[in-house]
Amino acid sequence: MSVAFGLDFAGYSSGKTGLACAEQVEPDRIDITVLTGHIFTHKRKGRTVLASVVEQERNLLRQCAWQGPVMIDLPLDLEALPRPVDTTFAWELTQRPVDYALNAMPPLANLIGAPVARLLHLLRDLPDTWIGSRLFETYPACSLDLLGLRGRGYKSGTGVQMAWQAGAWHGTDRAAVMADNANRLGWLADDGLTLNDDEFDAALCALTGIAAIDCQLRGERLDAEITRRICARIPPAYHQNYHAPPSFMLLEKLPAARVYLQKRPVSQFFSPH
Repeated sequence: MSVAFGLDFAGYSSGKTGLACAEQVEPDRIDITVLTGHIFTHKRKGRTVLASVVEQERNLLRQCAWQGPVMIDLPLDLEALPRPVDTTFAWELTQRPVDYALNAMPPLANLIGAPVARLLHLLRDLPDTWIGSRLFETYPACSLDLLGLRGRGYKSGTGVQMAWQAGAWHGTDRAAVMADNANRLGWLADDGLTLNDDEFDAALCALTGIAAIDCQLRGERLDAEITRRICARIPPAYHQNYHAPPSFMLLEKLPAARVYLQKRPVSQFFSPH
């Protein structure tokens, strides 16, 4: 049985990190379990002493990575940042080529700087070899775009959810966009199940990790797509080949399987050691 995890990582102050596990339980069925009550959702203040907190977080990340690949919705490899060399464009000061090509938020500015700092601190005492072998970077919004869905406008904020009722996902306001995406993805659930946008992203990250290689955009094909997108936006005199980090992948085709979603407390999901 194949297993992959998805981690939609947020900063300490928000408590909005989503965690999910995708399991290929049958050739034509994938179960995605959204895990609740995990340590990543705990809010922390700036005066929090991190030593014991971070070790608990690393232990949970280890538990996931020992079972299968973990797909994380944040940069794992900042490449030349924060001190790029031979820069030509302003975007190169705050974005990697993959960020600029995919219209992703800058790792060193805007809204994700705090989550990036949190994640890099978390990874500090994990083996470097895990990046690209156990830990991978993905970008759910771009995967939705590649699948012909709406990669923008579905992030709803705290407390806004979609719900599965009478054979379909339903939501209001921005959750309606998320619900429409879930319906078009073909995701199924039991009546009454609710998901917020962080849990939705975590589920999509996990699905990306468990999908077959021919469903993923990665490696040379991803590099070619990034180069095409960047070169379409800059003068020809500056055209060159661009590359994504080796650990980066996207979902560009849905697996040929039914996908069922459920929720479960993390304390019931992992067997105690």
